[in-house]
Amino acid sequence: MKTKQLLATLVCSSTLSLWAQLPHQFLPDNKLLSLTSSSVVVLDSLIAYNNWNATQNKWDDGTKWTYRYNTYGKENGYFVYLLGGNGWQNILRSTNYQFDNRQNCIEKMGEEFGIQGWALASKSVYTYDAADHELNQLQLDYVAGNWENNSNSIYTYAGNNQATSTEQLWNTSTQSWKNWFKYNYSYNTNDQLISSTGENWKAGSWVYLWQTTNYVYNGTDLMSYEFQQWDTISASFKTNIKTTISYDVNHHPQNHLEMKWNASTATWENYRSLYYTFDANDNISSLLTKKWLPASNSWANDHETVYYYRNTFTGFEDTKNSSHPLKVSPNPATTFIEINGGKGPAMVNVTDLSGKTIIRERMEAANAARVDIGSLAPGLYLLDVTTEKEHFNGKFLKQ
Repeated sequence: MKTKQLLATLVCSSTLSLWAQLPHQFLPDNKLLSLTSSSVVVLDSLIAYNNWNATQNKWDDGTKWTYRYNTYGKENGYFVYLLGGNGWQNILRSTNYQFDNRQNCIEKMGEEFGIQGWALASKSVYTYDAADHELNQLQLDYVAGNWENNSNSIYTYAGNNQATSTEQLWNTSTQSWKNWFKYNYSYNTNDQLISSTGENWKAGSWVYLWQTTNYVYNGTDLMSYEFQQWDTISASFKTNIKTTISYDVNHHPQNHLEMKWNASTATWENYRSLYYTFDANDNISSLLTKKWLPASNSWANDHETVYYYRNTFTGFEDTKNSSHPLKVSPNPATTFIEINGGKGPAMVNVTDLSGKTIIRERMEAANAARVDIGSLAPGLYLLDVTTEKEHFNGKFLKQ
């Protein structure tokens, strides 16, 4: 894969593929450490190791990502390094991030490292709807001093759930976009994924490639699902891989076991296994993938990703203009927050980190008052409560 193509795959938002959902649901997303602190846990770096050397009992190759953030805790740069004979070598970096007034990434530049140093290679441009859903992702290449279209991703949603993702490639001959891949997603009434399909554009129409189906949940925990490939001869999906997931008492996935269907023996056979570890803050710390070796009837290391974190600061602090500071619970929250510590009627304002007012309500009492936040996008919000005699400020995390 060319470095330019690799750079194009590293985007502001994470993919909705199941592979990404499992580990990334435990990565920090502006996690508030406490109500009285503006400290936020962010992903500092990750190292992806490849090519396990069984003789020396170590990884031979690796790739490292290091991340930078702005004062709002939003990613605004990263560097990519490859492990070589002289240690970590520069290969890619993403810079010059631009944000809208809701702190959505709307543009960034990609650069490659070569003999002459860093050079422009690509540009990513993003658009969003009023609910901050990403609608479009345009990738451009920098060629001979000009920007040229490369790929285009178009997203649609059902509520807050992504319904489709259409990938297009630029056709230089016709100077137009050509459909490439399409992904479709379906959910149950609990907003849990229950099926997905992958399609390829061929001869003017979409043709099935694969689907995921037969999802089983235990509460919010995904327990199993199947991956099926499209068989053109029978014009039907054929079972291919079955995945089962086990969890610890904190609902962290421990093992992600994939088994492949052997049609000739009509049995499931070991294929691949993923092992997770987590730190004390519930963030994933490592993800080890092993592959099954039928010849030796054993598991062997395939690749591993190790995650590192740090605390950062959002650039603002709480103010307490009263001897009875505002208390907000639960924090983090999903559907509502309850305000305690105020006296009498109050005006409640919830704003995002750019200062835009999201909720403005008058409460008859500023004690045991509930504010519905179910419609808010996940993230960090500021809370301002004003009574006749008191003024409170705080913040909370919407999950």
